[in-house]
Amino acid sequence: MILKQFDKWIKPLPLFFIFWVITAGIYLLAAKGGFVRDYPFFLQQYQDSGFTQFVFSPEQSLYYGVNLVHYIFFSVFGVHPIPWILTFTALHSLNAMMVQRILLQYDQLIKANHSKYSYLLISLLFLLGPMATEPLVWKVCSHYLLSVYFILQILRWLFTYLERGGKKYIWAICILFYIATFFLEIFYTVPLFVCIISTSLWYGGHLSKQQYRSALRNILLPSVLIMLLYFAALKLLLGSFAARVGADEGSGMLSLLRPGNLVEKYSLYMGRVIGMDYLWPQWARDRWLQWAASPVYIIVMGILVIGALLFGAYRFKKANPRVQMNFSLFLLYLVSLAVALPMYFYPSFLYEGFRYYYLGSIFIYAWIVLALVQLIRKKIVRQVVLILYFLGNTAVTLYLVREVRSAAAVQWGLLRNYKWKDAPKVVLLSIPNYLNGVSIMGRYEFGNFQRNLRLLTQVSQKGRIYDVAGFNMLSRYDGAHVVVIDPQTIRVLFNQSGNWWWDAYIGASDYENELYQFDVEPDGRSYTLSFRQPLSPGTVLLYSVGQDWHVVDMKNIGGEQW
Repeated sequence: MILKQFDKWIKPLPLFFIFWVITAGIYLLAAKGGFVRDYPFFLQQYQDSGFTQFVFSPEQSLYYGVNLVHYIFFSVFGVHPIPWILTFTALHSLNAMMVQRILLQYDQLIKANHSKYSYLLISLLFLLGPMATEPLVWKVCSHYLLSVYFILQILRWLFTYLERGGKKYIWAICILFYIATFFLEIFYTVPLFVCIISTSLWYGGHLSKQQYRSALRNILLPSVLIMLLYFAALKLLLGSFAARVGADEGSGMLSLLRPGNLVEKYSLYMGRVIGMDYLWPQWARDRWLQWAASPVYIIVMGILVIGALLFGAYRFKKANPRVQMNFSLFLLYLVSLAVALPMYFYPSFLYEGFRYYYLGSIFIYAWIVLALVQLIRKKIVRQVVLILYFLGNTAVTLYLVREVRSAAAVQWGLLRNYKWKDAPKVVLLSIPNYLNGVSIMGRYEFGNFQRNLRLLTQVSQKGRIYDVAGFNMLSRYDGAHVVVIDPQTIRVLFNQSGNWWWDAYIGASDYENELYQFDVEPDGRSYTLSFRQPLSPGTVLLYSVGQDWHVVDMKNIGGEQW
């Protein structure tokens, strides 16, 4: 009786709203997070540009759909956190609901006869898994959420077409795929997904040769032609066949032609998604990075993976539908990460780069759950293992949300507690970059704090704000203190151990400008700031402790100012 009542709630629309309520309830705690990094940059572009200039801005990609969505969201939401998080969690909940529907379709087509509650668990793992944290929190990730929806909707129509045919599904897939080309480059995976799914279904005996040829002719071929048109447009409009994929790393996709790089990157991604290496101590992460790059590991792992794939392909036709489904899901997982392979791997930050694994997490969660269902025969043991796995993933997500909330409190606290907008010159001696791996603001040459102040709080500084140095916080109470050496020289030190000064994403080095000379000590834990001329009246020197700013008293020579 209870299960029959529950079945009513796992229909698409009720399931979507249940997912939305759960996800919004969790991520509203971190609603103020994610107004970082690219967000102020895009918001400034939005304010400085008209509609046409913003949407069709020159980039090394055809991001017109992305820019249009950003323009709409900036126009409607601005810097109000609640509508941002409600919209993002709604999109994510829609994707999670689609995951459940697609897996059910796949199961029914091949008669794998898995429990529908297994697919519900997979969709819940995707819904509440750690890999969704960055796409939901960072306010410029709408294109990840939408692009994954496009892919999932195409797969849903693909399974429907394979099951019962229909020209309307061909047209729907082609039109949506064309729209997807104006969003994120993960749409590159669609033709490969179509090929893997269609081929595995035919080779496994679930499609006739006629159905298979129809899928290749009516779905795969048009998608490949659309891809060719896309690359031709890139070359014509931007002068290159390569989009922005790999731009962060600088090495581009050519580095992936070396098999060793492929094995290393896939291993790092597997360690990130399954092994949760972002929770390991730093020494363990460093050891793992060295191990994954070692020739012995690459050779052994490469042989094992290639051998397993060849053996799986050889045994595929004779395997039962459940094994076939799992093998295909693993192939889809490998393909889903292929576009992310050229991108920079973030070894030290808590959740940066999780957006690259958002799509792939669908298939790896499905692969893990269905593999455990097949391997663990005893029902009670299987249920306990799956529940513990789900609770563990959810607990990690709650931890990440808490850290985002703490970092956002520091960011908005420093902006709220800034009271010197009328000062002709303000020198910020310490600006938090990260809190436990979660982005806050940091020091950049272009005056990051002043831009954040203007865009996020609508406070305009009459003079100029100088960002001197950044640092990474280990607790939300971390900060610095100051010693005035003479009227034109100060020394800035940390209040806590385990820190060093940063400039953007790297350790700080000596530099100078028209106002001062910055000299960092060899250990990176303190620096000396020497002003070129006596400070003009009204100049304010500030250092941060937690969410608060403290004013330097230049008359207090020799004493430590905490």
